[in-house]
Amino acid sequence: MKKRILALCLMLCAVLSVAGCASRPQEVQESEEQLKIVCTIFPEYDWIKQILGARAQEVRLTLLMKDGADLHSYQPTMWDIRAIAEADLFLYVGGESDAWVEDVLANTGNPHRKVLNLMELLKDSIKEEEHLEGMREGRGHDQEEEEEYDEHVWLSLRNAEKVCSAFAETLCELDEANGQLYQYNENQYQKRLKALDQAYEETVREAENPVLLFGDRFAFRYLAEDYGITCYAAFPGCSAETEASFSTITFLAGKAG
Repeated sequence: MKKRILALCLMLCAVLSVAGCASRPQEVQESEEQLKIVCTIFPEYDWIKQILGARAQEVRLTLLMKDGADLHSYQPTMWDIRAIAEADLFLYVGGESDAWVEDVLANTGNPHRKVLNLMELLKDSIKEEEHLEGMREGRGHDQEEEEEYDEHVWLSLRNAEKVCSAFAETLCELDEANGQLYQYNENQYQKRLKALDQAYEETVREAENPVLLFGDRFAFRYLAEDYGITCYAAFPGCSAETEASFSTITFLAGKAG
């Protein structure tokens, strides 16, 4: 049913399309055409906005998943598909929750569009989804899949540093006239990320017992491993489960004591 809906959206989209590192630059130069950038989740949106800086007001920047949207169950609307089809730059996570992206990209031909996949950018540090001690058994999106990778890569400041570098490089390619501005903004933002990273390190180092408990999905593996934090949770990061078993609740309650 989801594939039929997606195919219908793609057809309607086609019809609609037919129908109709330097010092800070003193001035922002106008580009000949307005850049169109589409992001699936807020972290991508926020990072690219930080790098755009003053140019963000001159760019058509679209966030697909608004407040309350769930990455794990999201399906694009006809308008989302049209935005992706017309984009100069499309940013998405790349995990199993983004399985719909393949069909959209394949059916919205745009030879000039650049596409950045967070999991591809971070492929050297991607980890398999972890089943922690005491966690309820059960797989996430696909019970038959042998390997399931944790797609919550944006919850690591160190991953953010790598991704922002790639974002800035791509913006410079798309808009050379404002390349210096993007490089400057990225350098400034990297300093803020590093300062926050150091603050996390100091906080964890000074903590008497650096343990985190989650009564829901465990989405913080990347952050936890960055700082050596021990974690316990009710479900894996992409689990479809909503009710913890009695044994899981008892286990977590024991760790909180």
